[in-house]
Amino acid sequence: MDIAPFPSGIDRDAFGHWLSGFTDGEGSFCLTWARPNPGRNNRSPRASFAIRVRDDDLPIIQLICSYFGTGHLSRGRASGRGNRKPSAGYVCNGIAGLIASVVPHFELYPLRAKKRLDFEIWKEAVLLMGTVISRPRKSLGHSCGQKCRWSESDRNQFENLRKRLCEIRKHPSRKTEALEIAFPFKNRKPTPELQ
Repeated sequence: MDIAPFPSGIDRDAFGHWLSGFTDGEGSFCLTWARPNPGRNNRSPRASFAIRVRDDDLPIIQLICSYFGTGHLSRGRASGRGNRKPSAGYVCNGIAGLIASVVPHFELYPLRAKKRLDFEIWKEAVLLMGTVISRPRKSLGHSCGQKCRWSESDRNQFENLRKRLCEIRKHPSRKTEALEIAFPFKNRKPTPELQ
């Protein structure tokens, strides 16, 4: 699917600020292990950035896709359980797109709520993946001739980051920590109108 260019009539800078705020509420930064291919023992590390909303918000998902210039749209059907509506989503899971578009966006337009901590850990894993992928492949010494770029140390580092991401989501004081990082209130003097 071709990605439409970002509309020239929309202020890109203002949209960038809005998108970071929207991501604080609706976005997710994921680190997972892919299922191994048949005949291979090693699972591959995966990273993705996604935003999912109800299907009637599809136009905003299309606009997000055109803003990033990478990734793809996804649609979900309503399930038979509860009151779940059909959904639409933006997903970027290609390392090149994540490094070239998604990471720089959130560095330029930082997240201000709890997802800022998710992003910092996730970014470290994405940059690790970019480094590993850029290496030449090494032979594993198997008779089938498989080659791999990921060392055991790389896999352990990725797994540690994945576990940190999961753990920080469970920690009860996470929201407070994120807000203190984003808006440090220590050493601030109240403005006269607030005294």
